[in-house]
Amino acid sequence: MAVSAACALSTLSYVEPSFAQGKPPPAAAVQVATAQFKEGQALFQKKNFAAALEKFNLSYQTVPSPNSGLYIARCHAEMGHNKEAYLQYKRVVAEAEARVPTEPKYAPTLETAKTELQTTAGKLAIVTVQVNNAAPNATLRIGTTTIPQDQWGQPVPLDPGSIDVVLDTVGSAPVTQRVDLRAGEQKTVSIGPAATTGPLPPPPPPRKESETELELLPVSLAFAGVGVVGMGMFAVAGGMSLGTFSEAEDNCPNGAGCTNDLIDRGEREQLIANIGVIIGGVGLAVGTTVFIIDVANGGGSSDEAKNPVNLAIGPGYVGVNGAF
Repeated sequence: MAVSAACALSTLSYVEPSFAQGKPPPAAAVQVATAQFKEGQALFQKKNFAAALEKFNLSYQTVPSPNSGLYIARCHAEMGHNKEAYLQYKRVVAEAEARVPTEPKYAPTLETAKTELQTTAGKLAIVTVQVNNAAPNATLRIGTTTIPQDQWGQPVPLDPGSIDVVLDTVGSAPVTQRVDLRAGEQKTVSIGPAATTGPLPPPPPPRKESETELELLPVSLAFAGVGVVGMGMFAVAGGMSLGTFSEAEDNCPNGAGCTNDLIDRGEREQLIANIGVIIGGVGLAVGTTVFIIDVANGGGSSDEAKNPVNLAIGPGYVGVNGAF
């Protein structure tokens, strides 16, 4: 605040305030408050604003008066405490407005406080934060200052520059808005809690086909092994059967004179050879089929073909079905 503006009202004298319901303050208290007020004025004129602020605070605490409140605001303004000065001017305006109807002597103080309030507001940015859908446990911060919930939606004086407006809600991520402020600007900021997300949907159940397909290669190898064993049985038993057949032809021409043991042995070896060739054929056929299915389905990977090939086994047949 310019010194000339302060000096213009430095002649304001301490006006004896009235207590609530028209009851005057004690005379002794008024004398003390008046002396403190005058000491503060002398220090203010000497530009010793810190010491003057102390005296005006003491005077106001002894007997509240809009005049001492006005000088408290002026001291803050002169020391560059613009936010404190703004808030103090607003308190003076509110107090003087309440008392002027019954104490018109405070009318000049009221008008002066309004004028100096506007001057101080021009050095600040005035921000009003509207909080939407806030939870009872929410906390609002402007910069490093926590704003009580009963003051949400009220103008807040701030120094020009960038500042963060943060809404903290227990159980939710904090919401932050960076606000750029200019001197003399009045701005309204709307903020609300972060949107809550519902529970994630459960993952789809695993495909049974995939589980089966993951086992196809071992199954293929197992059947192939059975097929090899079966063919081995066929080769061994078939060779023995041929040997027995040759022996029978040499010893029993035209089938006459052969012993029952030789005949039984030949038949047994022939049966084993037949069983071996059946087992071998089925094993190799199934093993080969399962291997083809595994290859066609991409080896059981998660990106298997959209039209998988499946093994079909039934009475008397082995095959595959599906689209290629």
